[in-house]
Parts: sequence; structure tokens; C-alpha cells
Amino acid sequence: MPKLLITGASGFTGQHACNHFVNAGFAVTAVSRKSFGNGQVQTELCNLTNKENVSKLIKKVKPDYLLHLAGQNHVGKSWIDPVSSLEANAMLTLYLIEALRQENPACKVVIVGSAL
Repeated sequence: MPKLLITGASGFTGQHACNHFVNAGFAVTAVSRKSFGNGQVQTELCNLTNKENVSKLIKKVKPDYLLHLAGQNHVGKSWIDPVSSLEANAMLTLYLIEALRQENPACKVVIVGSAL
């Protein structure tokens, strides 16, 4: 069974993605900063802005696939402090990619985002 790691899993899109991929036959690990209920998936709490936490997460899960949905997505915050929003989103994405490069470079990655 292929292993899929979904970041931002407690959000609207993440919850739907978890359900979809479980039904499609994936072993889903859902990652979030906060607890949330989804009995169909393994859940991991992780602050993805911490490089060491991300490295430990990737070593533990060893995903075949990554669906990266996590990030600072509050529009108001991004307008008030666009630099910190960009830094946070870019760095957590970099930490994930770097950890995968070290642990499992064959992992297939989808990064979801939007631009103004």
C-alpha cells in the first residue's frame, strides 16, 4: 500500500484529501499543528517551520508521496506582514523537500499554492 503524507490535513482541502486518498487505497498520514479528528488516517502533530521536527517526521513516515497543503494562508496576515508569510511558507516547503531529498529522494511531491 503506497504511503501518502498530507500536510495541512486539518484544513478544508486537507480533510477532503485525506478522505479521498484513504478511499483510493493509500496509507495516509495526516500532518497538522493542531489535533483534529479523522479516524481513517494516522495523524502526526508537527510544526513544519521547525527543520528538526520536519526531519524527524519524514524519517518516521518515509512517504512514497507528499501532498503539501500546509502554510500561512490567512489573507489578512499576508497583507499586514507579507515577508513573514512568504518566509514561513517558503522555509517549511524547503524543510520538507530537503528532508525528503535526504531520506527518500524518490518520493513524488505535489505542492499546492496560490499567488496574488
